[in-house]
Amino acid sequence: MIKEGKVLQGYRVVERLGGAGKSEVGRGVKIAGGQTVFIKRLMSPKYPAPGIEAARAEKGKQVCVRFEEQQRDIMKRLESFTNGSGHLVKPIDFFRIDLTYYKVYPFVVSDDLASVRGHSAAGKAVFLKTLALALRELHVRGIVHCDLKPDNVLVQRTKAGPIAKLIDFDESFVAGKPPERGMSGDPLWFSPEREQLEDELVAPTDVGLASDIFTFVLVAHSLLHGSLPEVTGSTRSGSVAERVIA
Repeated sequence: MIKEGKVLQGYRVVERLGGAGKSEVGRGVKIAGGQTVFIKRLMSPKYPAPGIEAARAEKGKQVCVRFEEQQRDIMKRLESFTNGSGHLVKPIDFFRIDLTYYKVYPFVVSDDLASVRGHSAAGKAVFLKTLALALRELHVRGIVHCDLKPDNVLVQRTKAGPIAKLIDFDESFVAGKPPERGMSGDPLWFSPEREQLEDELVAPTDVGLASDIFTFVLVAHSLLHGSLPEVTGSTRSGSVAERVIA
């Protein structure tokens, strides 16, 4: 677990910041250089433990190999951004210790997302515009974020007002090519096609950039109004995606 004082591949954990479900996050420092970072411990996939049955171990290793390839591919694509990527908090390291994977991001001091609601209309517009620009930076290169939600949007104060910083690219993929290993994420923020992908009701090629645009609207509505949007004509409960599908 992320524990104060623990050293992980050249990074020392300063404090645990929280986390549940698919990850755990802490603030740390790079021992060589002193850079402050976020250290993220991924709960899945797990590398097969020694001694487990051979067939299970081989299947688990294949899942991990595909996961590593996908993570490094996205990191390489993000690193290739030379201009206009200032609204993306790009991962700077990815490694495995024993059975567990870790990712490292630059540390960003962030206000609570709810604080944006207290700003003027102009301030909110600046924030949403910078969040849209962050998505555009991904989309012009064909990358789907696929885990856009309030937890992955950081708020940075500036003289011009609050600006958005987009983080967490664990689920990101090239449009139309979601990973075969399956994905996690919060269904509350899924687009309809992302929801239907879980049940193999749409082809992987149907999950593209538009999926992020749907979720962007959910995040914007939640930010401005404090709730998710209603779906006209739907009497069904559940996520917005489920109600749209119904």
